[in-house]
Amino acid sequence: MARRKLETFPNLTLRPAKPALGNGGAQKHARWALWALGEANTREILDYTLPRLLELEPPKNHDYRTARRALESIGAVRVGRAGGRGRPFKWRLKDELSSDEANEIKDLDEKK
Repeated sequence: MARRKLETFPNLTLRPAKPALGNGGAQKHARWALWALGEANTREILDYTLPRLLELEPPKNHDYRTARRALESIGAVRVGRAGGRGRPFKWRLKDELSSDEANEIKDLDEKK
């Protein structure tokens, strides 16, 4: 006997509106990199998002594009440009504490 449609498909109005928002691999790794580094350029973010691929060959244009899109989607802001060849953007998390700021607050609390 064939299954009824109601049994195979639950009420879709009860699910979250955007269940996968912010849960992509590049987004998770970019968020982790900014949390760990505080402020980083696009190339440093690539070390966290594509660690295995960078051992084999240098990053391509689409790798940088993926990192920039992930950073913009998690709410990171551009805070300047790094020096050197190509002058990559520097990024920082917006409205969240970075690891350095969290450590400073923790140190201040311990001194009280």
